[in-house]
Amino acid sequence: MNRIGGDAKKRLYAVLEKVTREDLGRYDLAMRAWAALEPAVARVVTKVDAQRLSYVRVLFSEMSFRGQELELRARAFVCYMAGEHVFYARESKEEQIRKLKQKHTFFTRP
Repeated sequence: MNRIGGDAKKRLYAVLEKVTREDLGRYDLAMRAWAALEPAVARVVTKVDAQRLSYVRVLFSEMSFRGQELELRARAFVCYMAGEHVFYARESKEEQIRKLKQKHTFFTRP
């Protein structure tokens, strides 16, 4: 994701698009369930969550969000992306992609 140019909004859209197109969230919930039972997996999940939050936090900060609003948006975005697969599993990929702009607007509007 670091190779994507453009402003923070463009990069956040690229995250939405990549996760959706490549179905990158498909194992998130399973990994979290496993992490609840296995400390070694929990450490990895915690590390990945921190990396995701750090990246997304920078994007929202570049969009001028600050304080609690910055933290809430970053966490809400990461949580949404981790669980999106479950909620949209029955929709076609085309339908999911068609909704990307609306999702992006939801997360980025002031």
